[in-house]
Amino acid sequence: MIGAAVAGAVLAVGVAACVGLRGLGGSLPARVLSGGHGMNGAVAFAVDGGHVWAVSDPGNGGGSVTELNADDGSWIRTLSGGRYGFHYPAAIAADGAHIWVANDPQTGNGQTPKPGDGSLTELNASDGSWVQTLSARKYGFSGPSAITAVGGHLWVANQGQSDGGGSVTELEASDGSWVRTLSGGRYGFNAPSAIAAADSRIWVTNLYPAGDGGSVTELNASDGSWARTLSGGCYNFDSPAGIAVDGGHIWVVNSNIDQTGGSVTELNASDGGWIRTLSNDGWIQTLAHGGCIRGIVTGGSYRFTNPSTIAAVGTRIWVVDGEGSITVLTDR
Repeated sequence: MIGAAVAGAVLAVGVAACVGLRGLGGSLPARVLSGGHGMNGAVAFAVDGGHVWAVSDPGNGGGSVTELNADDGSWIRTLSGGRYGFHYPAAIAADGAHIWVANDPQTGNGQTPKPGDGSLTELNASDGSWVQTLSARKYGFSGPSAITAVGGHLWVANQGQSDGGGSVTELEASDGSWVRTLSGGRYGFNAPSAIAAADSRIWVTNLYPAGDGGSVTELNASDGSWARTLSGGCYNFDSPAGIAVDGGHIWVVNSNIDQTGGSVTELNASDGGWIRTLSNDGWIQTLAHGGCIRGIVTGGSYRFTNPSTIAAVGTRIWVVDGEGSITVLTDR
């Protein structure tokens, strides 16, 4: 699947790359995060309190999880080895007491996911010990590409078949038991690539149609029901591959798969309304046609190149870019 391939390619070089700290209207000093500690092939990361957890897929069927100090990026531990059950890991989430890693062996092998493909590895956040692996067909995993935790529940985005579609699996975080699988036309899923949660809402990015398209599906966390699908118009999504929630704001990273470029779209979390698009100069004309130019922030200072991953850490938004850099924006 395109989403997994892009995420892997971007993050494989991003973790040891230059971190440019750029505010929405200015610049901050840059610094460099060190690599190593099994982080080659990093494909995703999660933030939980003072910790950052990076999951890596070296491409050989194994995998590892590296724990870092969120304040200074210093290494704490790396978890690897057969006992953890990592198998082409694709995503990671933290819920305070536990760490959850989604394994996607079919996509990792370059194959199309089938119903029942994939698993979740549960770890103890306090010491990194293995808890369990969930892999039964009843979970409905099909190319699990992203995972998030909120309100005692886990939500796993499944990219599904190559002809579109996909699903979201909801689990109890306390014991990993299955709650429900969301699928069908009413949700508007089309290769779900990323998922984020806050309070009573879940947001899922749909990667397809690739190139000048895509959407975001909003769900009710209480019962998994569809709330709305955001697409077209001022959103102007372009292969949205990553999403993060920061207070009252939603941040969507557009990977621009078919071209060199990309952007970050900021939305209002309360109603899904478009606020602005942070982009390179090339997007000015496109947005102007939709009457959305008033909110755009441009000037070429972002220099995005096919970004695919985004995270909110305090007052900063981290965007992992295809050129091997991590751009950090400040939203305050």
